[in-house]
Amino acid sequence: DLRHDVARLRLMLERGGVWRDCGYLLPEDLNPGSREWAGSTVYDAASGRVTLFYTATGRRGDSGRSFEQRLFQTSGKLELTGDTIRVTGWSEPVESVAADGQTYVIVNQTVGEPGFIKGFRDPFHFRDPADGADYLLFTASDPASTSSFNGVVGLARASGPGFTGWTLLPPLVSA
Repeated sequence: DLRHDVARLRLMLERGGVWRDCGYLLPEDLNPGSREWAGSTVYDAASGRVTLFYTATGRRGDSGRSFEQRLFQTSGKLELTGDTIRVTGWSEPVESVAADGQTYVIVNQTVGEPGFIKGFRDPFHFRDPADGADYLLFTASDPASTSSFNGVVGLARASGPGFTGWTLLPPLVSA
């Protein structure tokens, strides 16, 4: 469980079935959290830019362990030269969408135990082919539930260009 205290996103390159670790994905001082948890990316071939949606856990400079979870996004230029890959020119991370405490639990816990840590994390981008809209699916918790096991698959929809103007929608699935 201690892996959660030091988690950082890494950049990997696969060539011919062989994976190579290319180091940390984000620069040391870019994340507004103290750790980086799961997320997803979208690559725009026309611009060569990649947008990263990820979980910022805790706050930069935290002295203790916390389980605060916020959804952020940033973008940078993907550069591939031979067997070298890197992302440069990262934009300042912005909070994609925030839990509202009514539809989704605001996760700002400082203590927790496995299986009982509330969620607002793991953003996954999805573009619906039916309407062309951009959505984020994420792990969350239902504040209206009376059960300790209140996980949901959360949903937000972008209303602006470039993955902006996210609006929280009701959960897709509830435990």
